[in-house]
Amino acid sequence: MAERKHSKIGPVTAQQLAAAVLAGHAYNTHGLLDKAERIFAGIVVVDPENAYAHMMLGSIYERQEKLDEAIAHYSEAIRVFPQDITSLAGRGELYLRTGNLIAAAADFEKASSLDPEHTNPSANRARLLAMTAHAVLSVAAEEGAQGLEKAKTIIDKTISK
Repeated sequence: MAERKHSKIGPVTAQQLAAAVLAGHAYNTHGLLDKAERIFAGIVVVDPENAYAHMMLGSIYERQEKLDEAIAHYSEAIRVFPQDITSLAGRGELYLRTGNLIAAAADFEKASSLDPEHTNPSANRARLLAMTAHAVLSVAAEEGAQGLEKAKTIIDKTISK
């Protein structure tokens, strides 16, 4: 018998949750972010400990430029599943974009350490962004206030790739 999760809308089976995840993933893949957002938001209501749904909401909100919401959902995914490389890299990237270099570096280091074989695309992106953060700090340290503008340009060019 399928496990039932109880929510405000009643019991939900594992098969129903899986179907919702697949539908949300398909909408996200096809760029239908509003529909994907509604599905994954519904999943976290029914299953608030669903790290994948939080990670997907983080990704969706990031694409919608809702950075605070994205960081919150990536953080929740990491709380539920601390080895979530994708959420660590995503949150680190947002920290980098918002100038929180220390937090970004910590997330990039953790994501990288979870992939010693260098096979995970998110961990590899975290490695690249960690190098960018290091370069940004070097430029800023060498050139002071003027270096900050150069540093921002470096970040923007790297992240947009």
